Amino acid sequence: MNSNKSSSKILSNAIANWGGYIINIAIAFFLSPFLVHTLGDTKYGIWSIVAALSGYMSLLEMGIGSALTRYVSKFQSSSDKENLLSSVNSALFLYAIIAGFILLLSPVTAAIVVRLVTVEENLKDIIKLLVIITSVNVSFLIISSTFRGIFQGLQRYDIINTTQVVIGICRAILFYLFLSQGYGLISMGIIALAGSFSLLFISYLFMRKKYSFIHFDLKKVSRFGLRSIFTYSAYTFINMIANQLTNYTGSFVIGYFMGAAAITYFSIAWSLTEYLKQFCMAFTRVFIPAISEYEAIGDYETIRKLYISGTKYTLIIVILFCLGIMMLGEPFIALWMGSKYSSSSAPVLIILIISQLFELPQLISYSVLFGLSKHKKLSYASLISAIVNFLLSIILVRKFGLIGVALGTAIPQIVLYGIFVPFYTNRNLKLSIRLFVRKTYMKVIIPAVLLLIILKACLTYIYPTSYFLLLSEALTCAAIFIGLSCIFSLDKQERNTLFNNISLLRVKMAGILK
Repeated sequence: MNSNKSSSKILSNAIANWGGYIINIAIAFFLSPFLVHTLGDTKYGIWSIVAALSGYMSLLEMGIGSALTRYVSKFQSSSDKENLLSSVNSALFLYAIIAGFILLLSPVTAAIVVRLVTVEENLKDIIKLLVIITSVNVSFLIISSTFRGIFQGLQRYDIINTTQVVIGICRAILFYLFLSQGYGLISMGIIALAGSFSLLFISYLFMRKKYSFIHFDLKKVSRFGLRSIFTYSAYTFINMIANQLTNYTGSFVIGYFMGAAAITYFSIAWSLTEYLKQFCMAFTRVFIPAISEYEAIGDYETIRKLYISGTKYTLIIVILFCLGIMMLGEPFIALWMGSKYSSSSAPVLIILIISQLFELPQLISYSVLFGLSKHKKLSYASLISAIVNFLLSIILVRKFGLIGVALGTAIPQIVLYGIFVPFYTNRNLKLSIRLFVRKTYMKVIIPAVLLLIILKACLTYIYPTSYFLLLSEALTCAAIFIGLSCIFSLDKQERNTLFNNISLLRVKMAGILK
């Protein structure tokens, strides 16, 4: 695989991810205000807690999916069908055991959640049933991770996103219809469960049609397959625990110390930062199988080039959205959810966005380390950061409320991603940190400063009091920033490569439409 072909494949996969992401964001944009106002603060807070619980239960996936992605990519590129089938079937075998374990523990899980959350007595039975439904839902999702790992390893992100978008749209429509008719949280849980089962079934049909050589057979489960998956996924699992603790600590700490209703105000700010993170991951995640392929043939020079260019492009995306959200976040929340929520959510949003300025550019580092199977120390560092996050949030929430939880989240993340991750990644790639900073971060300083000045001017002279004004200012600032980035951040060769890849993708899309 040559460098141009690789960059084209990475870009096409990223665009497939972005397409799915944008549609999901559009769904959330229209659905979230409806859910908040229809359910009310308390019930929406309960839904947020159950979503957080779902994230914690997903930890039992144990990183098997990431291991499957790596080995499918590796064995497919070397035409090793036997080991590929061993990896796939070993992963499915483990997933089936995990799913059964989640189902068996669901009544116990429900009882624990009810004790931890401060709610009215009449809502406790609803929470118990909702947790059990969520446990079944997560079981389906864990088994369907087999197909996700396969498609990611084969770099078929188009299949993953098409399936998820169709199911996401159907789920949103059903949420709207059922809640409009007076149904509540239980109906939402059942709809989510039906969506997860549909994802599992449709993914299976896609695999049988597109990749019939991959089949499920218990005889293909092997010690080699199980050992390979466990060896890789053990540290991935630690990293997953760290991520879930970081992502969902806020909801549980606020729910325990401040009540379920307060979660809504934090959740609004957190969800905006999470949407941004998922948008960036849509680009950075596709580097993992590509890096695994280059690692298999020992081409570390290309990996270093991908790392530098990927970090630079990620920085451009991150600066555009982080500064945009930081400056325009409060008027957006006021328009989106109402002024009642903007005054409490906006300060939390600013703190969380500052931490994202450190974290998101380093998502490329994650892809490099996972692609090279060099993520052991990263996983331990992430876990330490998550534990500090949890302890700080508990300490600070009592004095500063929502702001304290936001600070408890941001401070460890800034240390981890601002210091440890870039130094550790560059050391593994035998790349000078000074050279790395000069070719990435230094290249985006001028466009970033100019963007900040333009955004400040927009807020001062034309404060966005409508969606039209907000969108107009955002698009104008984005266009100016992208132009500045092409001039100051990219060299001539990078501009030519980018434009050529975009032209190739346009031709491919035209062919598909015909």
